[in-house]
Amino acid sequence: HHEQEWAAFFQHPMNWIYLHGACWVLMKLADIYYCRPALEECGEVVDKLSETAELLKQHITATDYLKDHIHMYEKLKYQVNIFQCVWLKKETVDVPALRDICAYEVKYLYSSSLDSSEQPNLHVTWLGLTFPPHHTPTVEEIYALPEECMLKLAAIIESEMPPDGHYVYGKEVQLLVCGNCNKQETALGEFKLCQRCNKVAYCGRKCQKTSWKGHKKV
Repeated sequence: HHEQEWAAFFQHPMNWIYLHGACWVLMKLADIYYCRPALEECGEVVDKLSETAELLKQHITATDYLKDHIHMYEKLKYQVNIFQCVWLKKETVDVPALRDICAYEVKYLYSSSLDSSEQPNLHVTWLGLTFPPHHTPTVEEIYALPEECMLKLAAIIESEMPPDGHYVYGKEVQLLVCGNCNKQETALGEFKLCQRCNKVAYCGRKCQKTSWKGHKKV
């Protein structure tokens, strides 16, 4: 039901202007789910983000908007591909999406005046390609690379991932777990930290009292 309402709202001619804002809300929500980590929910939000970005592209194409609107869509698609190819593991390598990642970086982020150590977050530099001095590779050159290069990039990405396959950051958005019963809060701020240690959280007074005898020794 909500899926139908979502689609119907953006099909209205006057509502497409809200697509950009909706995309960035979904992006932040995906970030929050990833940081917690709630990877299944993150994947669902990224799928919805991808669908919404495609709606944005349709409206931009239909209305012949300026280049900055095209860049807006390409940036959103880049972020979707980063989520799907880098942060969220898939069983198979999405070669076209990896090409799109590198092509976007070449088009908007890569600088021929910097060496790879100065732009370490760009996946295109992980390809280990050698270009003439001061030569910025073109999008066409990226799409002309053999599939083996993309598979090599996928292997490098895999090797750079932490042992558990998940980057840990953004503790401020992670849900707390009760130090006594292991129940997880359903929303931020639902559980309170122990005022003494400011580290262990409890779901309520009862669990805190039950745990106090052992916890006070810490």
